[in-house]
Amino acid sequence: KPRSAVTVNGSLPAPLLRWREGDTVNIRVDNAMPATSVFGRSTSIHWHGIILPANMEGVPGMSFNGIAVGESYQYRFKLGQSGTYWYHSHTGHQEQRGVYGAIVIEPKTETKAADHDEVVILSDWTDEDPRDVQRSLLRGSDWYSFRKGTSQSLLGAYQAGKLGEYLDRERALVPPMDLSDVAYDAFLMNGQRRLQLPGKPGET
Repeated sequence: KPRSAVTVNGSLPAPLLRWREGDTVNIRVDNAMPATSVFGRSTSIHWHGIILPANMEGVPGMSFNGIAVGESYQYRFKLGQSGTYWYHSHTGHQEQRGVYGAIVIEPKTETKAADHDEVVILSDWTDEDPRDVQRSLLRGSDWYSFRKGTSQSLLGAYQAGKLGEYLDRERALVPPMDLSDVAYDAFLMNGQRRLQLPGKPGET
């Protein structure tokens, strides 16, 4: 089904970023979203798991004000680590609509050569407006449990001999479902339902 998405350089997920430990990262983020966007008038990029100065964290209201429509922000930080990480918007529901991507930071010295080096980003997608999903979760609705066929019932708990556990859950401060219980319309690998990667027997 056609759905609106928020992209980085026209890509969903956002482009893979490859860096090297010890390098200084210098990235300018331009907010080119239309002023009428339902996903917000500002944006941000949070570098998840990267050790960096507070003003480079990309969390609006904590380290900076966000990037308004038509404005730019210069991220600059030195890499003191290696590994695989990800980046995403920390504004509104932009992450749920496509503003997320992978980061690979190569170690200063290569540890193991490989025939193929592939990054796979697993994500979920809902055709619903993410704001509606949040509203359903906040009001403790069992809508997603019914949609997935995983709803709990008093009779079912009694028949399974789990009535005490059922009543304990009902008394809890939070409903028995959480964010992982949303009935998603698709589970994606690098933004696709199917993914084929190169590889032959014996290759690393």
